Amino acid sequence: MTMSMYYVDPDGNGVEIQVDVWGDWLVSKEWMWASQEFAADQIGPQFDPEKLVEARRSGMSVDEIQKRTYAREFPPAQEADVRFPDVWTSRVEDQPELADGVPDVAQGTLPTH
Repeated sequence: MTMSMYYVDPDGNGVEIQVDVWGDWLVSKEWMWASQEFAADQIGPQFDPEKLVEARRSGMSVDEIQKRTYAREFPPAQEADVRFPDVWTSRVEDQPELADGVPDVAQGTLPTH
């Protein structure tokens, strides 16, 4: 339902940049809910962004790029681990109160600025 790129900085902070490939969130949501392809592989194929840029420059349509990317026609030289590091366990060990959930802003336990 999206084409996404992931970046992690040296401190382990992660960012995901994504584009909705269907152009309509209701269609994307339905595909995610009903698609056997999505159920089987929720991450989808990895791709080389430079190959997508070259495909677009050569005149390929956005729809064709999406379909061919999903068909794994633009693979990276080496697949990467796209999972962000799990820091939750160490954070809860350092700050056990985090396991209690997010404090209530209405009760004034979080800053509102």
